[in-house]
Amino acid sequence: MRKLLFILLFIVTSFTHVVMSQARIPSSEEEKIVSEAIQEQLKNENTKVSISVYDNQLYVTNATEHSIVEVKNMLGETILTFQITSSRDVFNLNLKKGFYIIRVDEILQRIIIK
Repeated sequence: MRKLLFILLFIVTSFTHVVMSQARIPSSEEEKIVSEAIQEQLKNENTKVSISVYDNQLYVTNATEHSIVEVKNMLGETILTFQITSSRDVFNLNLKKGFYIIRVDEILQRIIIK
C-alpha cells in the first residue's frame, strides 16, 4: 500500500513539474497591457450613464456634458428633448401614465410613468 501511494505521489509531482515548466510567465509589457485594460474597464463601469425616473422626474447621472436626452413614446416619436448641463441632472417630465423610451447618447432605457 505504501509503495502504491509513493508511486502515485511521484507521478503527481512529476506531472506538476512538467506543467509548471511549460507555463509561460507573462512579460512586464503584457502585464502592463492587461493592467491598463482592467483600469479602463473599471473607469467605464464607474462612469456608466444612469437613468431613473421617480415622481415624474428624470434623473440622469454620469452623462457627458452637452449630451442630448430624448424622451420618446412607444411609437418612436420624440416628445421631449433636454440637454445635459452637469454630471447629475434632473428634468421635470410632466408625462401621462404609460411607457416611454429615454435615449442618452447610445443608452436606451424603457421607463414606466404610473
